[in-house]
Amino acid sequence: MIKRVLYIVNIVFVLLLLGVYVSMRVSPEIFAELSLLSYIYPLLLVVNLLFCVLWLFFKWRYLFVPLAVVLIGANFIPRFIGLNSANDNLDEDCLRVMTYNVKGFTQNAEEDREIRIMNKDSILSIIERYDPDVVCLQEYASVKKSESSFHYVMTKKLGYKYFFAPYNYKDYVNGSVIYSKYEISTSGVLFPMDKEFHQKTYADIRFGDEKFRVYNVHLDSYMLSEEEKAEVESLKTGEITSKQTRKSVVEKLLETNKVQAKEVKELTSVIEQTEGDFILLGDFNATPYSYTYQVLTKNMKDSFVEKGQGFSGTYNYFLPKFRIDYVLVSEQINVEGYQQEVFDYSDHNPVVVDFKFD
Repeated sequence: MIKRVLYIVNIVFVLLLLGVYVSMRVSPEIFAELSLLSYIYPLLLVVNLLFCVLWLFFKWRYLFVPLAVVLIGANFIPRFIGLNSANDNLDEDCLRVMTYNVKGFTQNAEEDREIRIMNKDSILSIIERYDPDVVCLQEYASVKKSESSFHYVMTKKLGYKYFFAPYNYKDYVNGSVIYSKYEISTSGVLFPMDKEFHQKTYADIRFGDEKFRVYNVHLDSYMLSEEEKAEVESLKTGEITSKQTRKSVVEKLLETNKVQAKEVKELTSVIEQTEGDFILLGDFNATPYSYTYQVLTKNMKDSFVEKGQGFSGTYNYFLPKFRIDYVLVSEQINVEGYQQEVFDYSDHNPVVVDFKFD
């Protein structure tokens, strides 16, 4: 009797995992509720694997259904866990890029000015240590003229002579900014900017004999309040108490997924017309098991899948830590290395990737 009940429970998790696979291919504009399954893929995968182990020892005939469903989606597992070995012998002619959502140099809106300054200096130290050739930032703002400002240090002290900012004024810059040590020949914003920190910018950069385009993308975000974030965090202990807040979180997830479905249509239409090599990176605000990711990676390589190691989370707020920051490349670019570290200077972690051109 107990085995039969457990098998029924297992079938429920099997169907939910199948639902994740389907949700990657169905636009949230058609069936938004299905897109919510993308947030629990790691849980569904682990539960089905545990059932596989259970049935192996206690009822081997029940093993085949969960095992078959896990194997059907086996190619999705490297999006979650990187099984690659580290590349400690990178060639000197590699191009290194970094993407980092700095969130205004803070983890939350309540942090005071002194903490923001400390975070700003710490992030500059990270950039100096990794020494990328191109740095793409999201949710970024800086004054220009102060010698201690982020922008001044980047352009005058760290060698990033070239930059593009969607908001570039006399005294300050902000938005999805691209800094480069190499010449930027053309640059701009892809679509009209309707939100201050959610832009899609690009820059054409010459690196030796190669010319490539970088797209710095910040897709629509969930805009959760601090109260709503705390409510989601409480899932770990099962202490959710506010039905109204829970409803608000779900509504924001659904609406954001719908908006992103429209955004990726526009974005892919531009990318498909790009001539030559290109890199698409930034804060996508979408998991690797989402419709957004599935569409954007159709003709591109995910640098984490190519060279990442360990678990893939880049967003520090929730457990499991979601990977929502990406570096995707066109098929002709070879990914040589992938690095990310956990820091507490923003709610995101920086991603650093090394490339070589064919």
